[in-house]
Amino acid sequence: MTGTPSRRQSQVSSPFRPRIAHATGYILAGFSAVWLIWAWATVGEVPFHPDEATYLYMANDGYTNPGRLAYDPDIRTRAAHYRLVNAPLTRYLWALSLRLANASPPPVDWLWEQTWNENRSRGALPQPDALLAARRTAVILIWLAGWGLYAAARNLGSPRAGLVAAVLFWLHPLVLLHGRRAMQEAALLATLAWLLTVLTAPRARAWLIGTMWGLALAAKAWALAWGPAVGYRALTERPRLRRALVVLLTASAVLMLLNPVAWRAPLTTARAAWQRRHAVTQGQVRTALALGSPHALTTPGARALALLWHLYLAPLQYAEVGNYQHALAAEQRAYDQKPWARWTHGPIASGALLVLTGLGLVQLARQTWPRAAGRAYLLVGAGMLAFYLAALPLAWQRYVVPWLPWLAVAWGWGVDALLAAWFHRA
Repeated sequence: MTGTPSRRQSQVSSPFRPRIAHATGYILAGFSAVWLIWAWATVGEVPFHPDEATYLYMANDGYTNPGRLAYDPDIRTRAAHYRLVNAPLTRYLWALSLRLANASPPPVDWLWEQTWNENRSRGALPQPDALLAARRTAVILIWLAGWGLYAAARNLGSPRAGLVAAVLFWLHPLVLLHGRRAMQEAALLATLAWLLTVLTAPRARAWLIGTMWGLALAAKAWALAWGPAVGYRALTERPRLRRALVVLLTASAVLMLLNPVAWRAPLTTARAAWQRRHAVTQGQVRTALALGSPHALTTPGARALALLWHLYLAPLQYAEVGNYQHALAAEQRAYDQKPWARWTHGPIASGALLVLTGLGLVQLARQTWPRAAGRAYLLVGAGMLAFYLAALPLAWQRYVVPWLPWLAVAWGWGVDALLAAWFHRA
């Protein structure tokens, strides 16, 4: 004797379900086209961040013979330092963008100890066409990320949730600010969104998991937080050992290919990179503590509060330090008046998103836990939380941006649950 199917099972097996999937896909295609045109046209309004100058300066690596970029402990230039402490993907994306736009990267790096005018006179301030070219590539990456979230939510069983996830992600103020700058966030968000799609696929191919995880790691080391979910998904299908090896080897190959700094001596370079990154982080924390800055987080509880604050309540953080506030204040004020700059961080909207987060996660846990894809999704959140509480001692808003792809799917499922309850009652 069989039991009565659940509401979700009824929806999945309904002959109208394919029509729902097609309808949401068409709606999303129309919305995404409008969003892409708008985001492309308004990207020049995003306030400048001096780190954009550094990332564009590092695009010079894309114009250099990769064999000349290998780590040499006797070379102590700023570029050599950045190759050790920063992930490599962005610099090659920006180099490609500049080539296509016939623009040039800055010839020198931005120096934070110098004034705005001194940096500009040295040539450290990017030319407008170079900055615009890189930012437009960032817009395309964010656009691709939204489609990845739609695919991930659809994999988990709800095209309608995918539509909501993509729309909320594309319109989120943190995405529209940090994701449209010529920095690391756009590439990280795109690779994480598509890694989530791969992890939630009915059949998660090992080489594809490894490729996407390698690209995410090449975008930013934050992707290490997804390691537990990657490992779990690699082991959910047979042959487990071979799949795990394929994932590790593929991710390593992608990361190595994009990291010519490690070609000559991979282990020595990895050790030097770890030491240098650790020293930079500790130096930032010491400086923050010495200045009495609230950005230094010394306990897991403080980090958890900072995570919630930046995700749901805090105003946009245009810069982490105030060195150049006088030069950037006007464009920051102008951007802050845009209707899309703060809509999620008012008391009503932030409360609604918190409710959707809880409701969506409950629905996902109840309805997708029996499947490996659902467990992998939830394990992503657990891995990110552990990584954030253990390894991120600074309350910088950019550090919470990688949560948005995962949270957007939960928001989508929260809205889907409310709509399902409303239709059922109606």
